Amino acid sequence: VMRSSRGNWSILKSPVCSTIPAPVRIAAALVRAVRGAVSARHGLRLADVVVVPPGTVPRTSSGKVSRALTRARYLEGAYGGQARTGAAV
Repeated sequence: VMRSSRGNWSILKSPVCSTIPAPVRIAAALVRAVRGAVSARHGLRLADVVVVPPGTVPRTSSGKVSRALTRARYLEGAYGGQARTGAAV
């Protein structure tokens, strides 16, 4: 997956990549890009990056992201993967 100067994404096909569904390849590339950007900008190593479909993250009545409910759902494993524990999340 490559990003053009206009911000568009292009998928490069190869025999190895063609066995992995496109959404999985795009999500994996997005996770790598987010990890790299946060690390470069803030010097932090992210413990987890989760890609979810649009409309998945709960919002308040005013349209803001409901951070408490999002965190609770993340810890319950609602965004894919296993339920997580720990106050650091």
